[in-house]
Amino acid sequence: MKILVVDDETLIRDVISMMLHNLGHEVQTASSGHDAMRTLERDLDIEVILTDVNCPSEPGSGDDGIWLAEKFNRIFSGRAKTTPLFFMTGGLKDGQEEKMRTLTLNPIIHKP
Repeated sequence: MKILVVDDETLIRDVISMMLHNLGHEVQTASSGHDAMRTLERDLDIEVILTDVNCPSEPGSGDDGIWLAEKFNRIFSGRAKTTPLFFMTGGLKDGQEEKMRTLTLNPIIHKP
């Protein structure tokens, strides 16, 4: 399975990628929402997206994993129906969980 891991923290991104790779998955990584969108535009074989909720799309922009999910659902509407997106978080801000639930039915992955 080809999985896109999106997290602005290099260590987290590397550990998740290594674990998935050791399980036999092919892994692409992105450090921001904008990087993830560029990867999704050029690599149509991505089968699963794991994105940090609070991963900025651009430093200081205020955009995050929710922005990525909204943009992915809007731009790739057909593909979004067949490509599961999972949010990962080490902590949620007010209102984020409700917003995430409108974007995906997949469980939220809580990071330690």
